[in-house]
Amino acid sequence: MWEPFFVCWTRIGTGLCLAVELDAHLWRSGTYTMAHKPATLPSTHMDLASPTQEFSVSQASVADLDDLARLFDAYRQFYRQDADLDGARLFLRARLDGEESVILTARAAEQGEAVGFTQLYPFFSSVRMRRLWVLNDLFVAASARRMGVARALIEAAHAFAAETGAAGVQLSTERTNHAAQALYNDLGYVRDDDFWTYEFSPKT
Repeated sequence: MWEPFFVCWTRIGTGLCLAVELDAHLWRSGTYTMAHKPATLPSTHMDLASPTQEFSVSQASVADLDDLARLFDAYRQFYRQDADLDGARLFLRARLDGEESVILTARAAEQGEAVGFTQLYPFFSSVRMRRLWVLNDLFVAASARRMGVARALIEAAHAFAAETGAAGVQLSTERTNHAAQALYNDLGYVRDDDFWTYEFSPKT
């Protein structure tokens, strides 16, 4: 099982991660700090809320399932899928029960409300003979955008990848999602223009 490994408390609007605590089996020196810039991107499905609020980022468990299902259902609707809250809950429960993904959740510190999440899937590079993580899903609630939550979630994914010895993090986004692309570029991601991606869907 992928053990929960940190909680990051951040004051919305400052973009400063005040403290990141790692479990002793991963990091025995106590705490460290990391900084990230506040988001300045146009409104999209990935930004955040009140400039006086604080939020935390931590690894999700089945105890977070109801909140995650709500966010996941909204995320799928952003990508033009029909609402299906029960289906979202079943899908996430299967991923968590099977230890098939790692989900990081952002919560408002005062209310404890889940305001965003990212889901990572394990992947391996045969050429590099190393693990990679696919940042497959990223979403911030409409009530909590434009304040750096998406950036914090991605940087938390980077920290998780580093702690698990991964070679890196991969992601994809729609060509029309320019705000997301600007964020990814700012975070150091490099677009792959050398390879085409193909998908085969068997007939049912």
